[in-house]
Amino acid sequence: DSSTASRPTSALMTTPITDRAAIGLLRVLPRKLVTRAAGWAAERTVPTALRAPLYRAFANAVGANLAEAADPLDSFPRFNAFFTRELKPDARPWSAPPTHWAMPADGRLSEHGRVTSGRMLQVKGIDYPVQHLLGVDDPAPWEGARYATVYLSPADYHRVHNPAAVVVTSVRRLGGELWPVNRLSASNIPELYVRNERSVTLVRDARGRQGAIVMVGATVVGGIELAAESPDTQPSGGFAAGSEHGRFLLGSTVVLVLQDREHPLDDTTLRAGDPVRLGQPLWPERS
Repeated sequence: DSSTASRPTSALMTTPITDRAAIGLLRVLPRKLVTRAAGWAAERTVPTALRAPLYRAFANAVGANLAEAADPLDSFPRFNAFFTRELKPDARPWSAPPTHWAMPADGRLSEHGRVTSGRMLQVKGIDYPVQHLLGVDDPAPWEGARYATVYLSPADYHRVHNPAAVVVTSVRRLGGELWPVNRLSASNIPELYVRNERSVTLVRDARGRQGAIVMVGATVVGGIELAAESPDTQPSGGFAAGSEHGRFLLGSTVVLVLQDREHPLDDTTLRAGDPVRLGQPLWPERS
């Protein structure tokens, strides 16, 4: 695992002047207004003749791979439909065994480790409380839990999938701010993930391990859609590994937290900063 969480420091004192200026601008930006405007625009119907050129221009600008899309570009009536497009069936083969936990999305592994003294690492020098991330009254059950944070860029596939076979025990929507979720913000905004709006889905896997799948909102993220808005809306028997968990309407971050005290999993071989793919093994079952 990566090093245990350290206490927060004043990151702004050591950042370049250009970064401090950008953070200063973000502080005065009407982030919720910008987000509502972006969400409104992304839900407008795009004329059929403009769809392919518009979506292709966006993909070229951010580096998205349109060859993986299951449907033709002109079939997406709105930008949000294009942004959350489904992949071809063979684009992401699920490579993790059933008892492993796998990557829930494409993206980049921002940080990983274990909850230490109730805190998780955001970036080196900045940590945050697991209690606030999950919105729970008692953080004790999560002490020592594994965590992994995956950042999704605008270029990435934006559906989030269940990292293992799970049964949903609760779903909560937690309000908050809408800071951008990227390297600059993570390095300069203390407790970024607990400041922002997020969905928190508590689950149990086939071994009985307690886990959480947290989808974190951000500036211009038009919304978070979930497959299960409550335990009552999940399929009979729960969700299969790799089944869809939710969608980001524009990009953000997923945080997995898993208590494996009774049924230990092995450490990941991945390092912070590594690119990751949906279905890639994360925490293997200990033999």
